[in-house]
Amino acid sequence: MSTLIPLLPHLTITDTSISVRGNDKYTIYGLGENILFESEQDQVQGKAKDKLEQISKSIKKRFSNYWIAVYGNTDATGDADLNQKLSAKRAESVKNWLVDNAGVSTEKISMGAMGEKDPVASNASEQGRKMNRRVEIVVMNP
Repeated sequence: MSTLIPLLPHLTITDTSISVRGNDKYTIYGLGENILFESEQDQVQGKAKDKLEQISKSIKKRFSNYWIAVYGNTDATGDADLNQKLSAKRAESVKNWLVDNAGVSTEKISMGAMGEKDPVASNASEQGRKMNRRVEIVVMNP
């Protein structure tokens, strides 16, 4: 059984706003929605470019053959159907950025819209809701 371990940040990611965890079979890069998107928006904002470039360089450096899944997540505030749609649009925006700017093949990348289904913290507090509004880029060795 493989154990999920935090990866050493000095390996390839120096930006502390990017969370990195995984094992020898996969790596998960996590970014908060406030880093990638304006509030209630689904287009990747300009200031996120450096973070996505750092992630794409890390992927290319660490993996020679890989598959990527991009998962959009929201908090549980508001309408569940709208949250589901927003998470799908955000995952698609990140996927498109990786294809258009990082040279990731469309055949090697998929997306998942999690909506509010996979919280990492309680939605009862603003801090918890903030943590739940995120995009995760999962890179797997085949």
